[in-house]
Amino acid sequence: MAQAGEAFSTAHLDKTPEEIAALMLPLLCDRLGVAPTHVTHAAAHRWRYARVTQALGQPFLLSADGSLFLGGDWCIGPRVEAAWTSGTAIADDLLAQG
Repeated sequence: MAQAGEAFSTAHLDKTPEEIAALMLPLLCDRLGVAPTHVTHAAAHRWRYARVTQALGQPFLLSADGSLFLGGDWCIGPRVEAAWTSGTAIADDLLAQG
């Protein structure tokens, strides 16, 4: 699995997933020292709106009746670590409830 950086993603924002896979595959193969002809499957997925620009500022939201938790990177910041922290905070809250 390979993940494109922000500059690559911005430069190729309007390309199809197939076009992006075709662009990224040679880069990945070159980095791994593998010939692209050895690849049996390549696909791309775009999370076009995945980067939060203004986080909620707290690790999660909880419904008024306490039955629904909402969390993710959008609560804390635009990194996978923020999603982990949010999920851990939800788990801690659930465990504290007994």
